[in-house]
Amino acid sequence: MKISRLAAAVALAAAFAANTAPAIASTPDNQYQDGVTTVPDNQYQAEATGNLTSTTGSLDPYADSSGLFKWGGPNSLTAVTMTVKPIDSRCDGLKIGIRLVTIPYRGAKHYWPWHGYTTGCGRNVTYNTYANDSNGIHYATVELGLFNGGTLKGTREAPLSRRPTA
Repeated sequence: MKISRLAAAVALAAAFAANTAPAIASTPDNQYQDGVTTVPDNQYQAEATGNLTSTTGSLDPYADSSGLFKWGGPNSLTAVTMTVKPIDSRCDGLKIGIRLVTIPYRGAKHYWPWHGYTTGCGRNVTYNTYANDSNGIHYATVELGLFNGGTLKGTREAPLSRRPTA
């Protein structure tokens, strides 16, 4: 189903208003964190296969995302693969970033630095990283961000992926 540019803009504005995203792009010197986060058990997406979990999401109509998480001990993700799959094949100057988001057992979400800023233009991009957090990592997900230049216009997180029980 195709929607008009106005309907897409209204949907993006509503998604942005519903999501408490930072007004500027996050950098290592300026990482955004919200307050204490609690997550009901039924909001994670994938059951674990060994020590691997995954998630997929969308910032419609701009891009889809996927995340594959290899879990280490209770404080680490030993391998994270994040992929941006642009839906919008137009080269209109809007860019898509992706970042890892982790939630400890208690405390605030950790928003890791943005990767990418790939243009729409139909090119899939994959990033490999890892994460360690002394507060533990209980959930992980990926977040897509829509940027116009250096200004973050909106974000969307994929469903959460829960750390497998050891």
